[in-house]
Amino acid sequence: MPREKVQRLALVALVVVAVAFVGSRLLHAGRHVAGHVTEHVADSGHHDRATFEAEMAAVEAEMAALEAEIDAEVEGAVGGAISARAAGRDEVLFEQSFPVQPGDRLAVALSSEDLVVETGAGAASVTVLGEGRDAREAFPRRRFSATYGGGTLRVETNPERNGFRLGGERASYTVVVRVPERMAAELRLASGDVRLGDLQGDLHLETASGDASLGRVRDAAAVRVTTASGDVHAALLDGAEVTVQTASGDVQVDRLAARTASVQTASGDVAVGAAGADRFEAHTASGDVAVERLDAGAVVASTASGDVALRLDGAAPVEASTGSGDVGLALPRAGFDVSLSGPAIEIDGALDFQGQRGRRSAEGRLGGGGPRLAVSTGGGEIRLTAR
Repeated sequence: MPREKVQRLALVALVVVAVAFVGSRLLHAGRHVAGHVTEHVADSGHHDRATFEAEMAAVEAEMAALEAEIDAEVEGAVGGAISARAAGRDEVLFEQSFPVQPGDRLAVALSSEDLVVETGAGAASVTVLGEGRDAREAFPRRRFSATYGGGTLRVETNPERNGFRLGGERASYTVVVRVPERMAAELRLASGDVRLGDLQGDLHLETASGDASLGRVRDAAAVRVTTASGDVHAALLDGAEVTVQTASGDVQVDRLAARTASVQTASGDVAVGAAGADRFEAHTASGDVAVERLDAGAVVASTASGDVALRLDGAAPVEASTGSGDVGLALPRAGFDVSLSGPAIEIDGALDFQGQRGRRSAEGRLGGGGPRLAVSTGGGEIRLTAR
């Protein structure tokens, strides 16, 4: 359910409780006044008119006092409801600046908090935002710490293990770290989403459950992104070695540049906009593999169940396979030695295929021959087209 709807429902519930409480107070006041009037009527034969009027004036004064008290309680109840809703918004629970310098290192180890790393000019800082009615009260139990020393900014949580709590704990946290762009970063999360800005330096990101959104990561010796369950999106991954792995989730990389690059998911799609590497590998057990523009010295792409679609800029050895799906390769007009296996094979005439074709295979060369192109599918179509 959307957060705004939950907050509105909580506000309505609090106001209903307030109205019920005020109604109870009004009923009590009415009974109190009725008792006074009954007593005066019963005793009217024993008092003169002046005494009766004096006593009625006292009753009216008591009613006015009760009315003022109820008005204050209404204002407090409704104001409390509005304050409770406001408390659902992000609240700053920790904020501190640190003398971090470009070229330093960031080390983060969180439990179930979301992480936002903002990079750029300006003072480095760490801020913790809490949301939910229990956020402030429960925050000390997160055992949060942020320290700087030896060129490393460390941000950690180590929550207490208190077991089951009736009704649950209504609190969530976001850790916001602001650092220079030129830094190495090691980010580990047990459960939480990660949003990282641009980074110049090595990156090691690991999360057991959560999505990762990355800006431009460049000038790195190594980039390694691993998640057990969650999607990964990166604007740019540029490093000598780039590895992206997820057990369950999609991987999308707009641009990739590396000496060796490996993109893998057990269940999900792999989509790369443009990739350049000495060796490029993309694998998924269940999902599609697609690279819009690929310039590599060697290519290996596979899926057990899904399609493979590659567009090559230059001639290179290629291994592309799927157990159940189609394989489509857009090739430059260069030479390849080809070995194709599948129930349906289509080769663009512009590629100048020469060789032998069987019912489920094709062996030969494109143009004058060259790097080996091995393509197979168990239950789909193979299509080779000229770029």
